[in-house]
Amino acid sequence: NETEHEYRALYDPAYAKLEEAKQAVDELRAHLKETVYNKTEEMLAHVRAKREELEAVAKEWGDAVRAQKAKVTALQEAFEAKLKAAEAQVERARRAYNAKRAALNAKLEEAKRSLASKMSAARSKVAVAQRAADAAKA
Repeated sequence: NETEHEYRALYDPAYAKLEEAKQAVDELRAHLKETVYNKTEEMLAHVRAKREELEAVAKEWGDAVRAQKAKVTALQEAFEAKLKAAEAQVERARRAYNAKRAALNAKLEEAKRSLASKMSAARSKVAVAQRAADAAKA
């Protein structure tokens, strides 16, 4: 019973740390996906819709709006610049997400290794205690 207590004393805190690390990874993934990806995708969709709207207006008016075409082109270029900036923001967000995920995965792997090491040590202590108990009985 004392060896079980020693085993639990080693195993339970390490297991709790492993679960905390897993939960932190899940929360970070959810947070980043919601705040970064969704907002950026909305921004990209808005920029694309505006560009399509401007192109439709230019086609509809055709020759009658040649004087306005320069303005439309300038607006298109501005929106394309915003689109490129938004795409660059998405790429930066993906890189940051991947870096944070890799760091959390490394922590998770370290916690797993630590748990495995502590469990191995606990098994060794249990085996030694068992041999001592067997020797005491004999």
